[in-house]
Amino acid sequence: MPPETALADEVATAPQDQTPAASRPTERIDMAAMQAMTPAESGVEPAPEPIAPGPEPMATPPEDVLRSQVLEKLIVDRLQLQMADRAGVRISDAEINQAIGRMQQANQLTAEQFAQQLQLEGMTLEDLRHQVRREMVINQVQQGRVNRRIQITEQEIDNFLNSTEGKFWTSPDYQLGHILIAVASGGSDGETAAART
Repeated sequence: MPPETALADEVATAPQDQTPAASRPTERIDMAAMQAMTPAESGVEPAPEPIAPGPEPMATPPEDVLRSQVLEKLIVDRLQLQMADRAGVRISDAEINQAIGRMQQANQLTAEQFAQQLQLEGMTLEDLRHQVRREMVINQVQQGRVNRRIQITEQEIDNFLNSTEGKFWTSPDYQLGHILIAVASGGSDGETAAART
């Protein structure tokens, strides 16, 4: 089995029934290829503006490069989502609704037009909600907000200070140095005494 196939299998181990198409390796590769194509290449009527956030159209890279990039992105996303989960990062439905509302306003679409545009892009509203939630969680991880949610108790601080490592870091530091003051070998006792003081 080629390494990329094994990697794709490893990334895709999440339960498929809980993961929308935008999170699965094969679908992500197909979506990235479609986003990179011009309307003429894809044979699809150009949409006014894509609703779901994504990269601007550009030349489609070779499939092996595209596959490698998508798999790397999936792995990084999965790691960041795990970090967020461990730190208890949650995005409320209200925050998702606000983000989707901003998308709808930015595209100047009614709710019905918005749903139609999503359908043209091969997405459901639930897929978009899941994608927005993932992106908001990943954004919080990338901005370091996860670290702010970590709570350290007084007991944990006391335990650290009483540990060997804690004692090492809190012990006083002394800086010693050897200073040599040269005195002429034939100098008098007065010169030597003056040099010592």
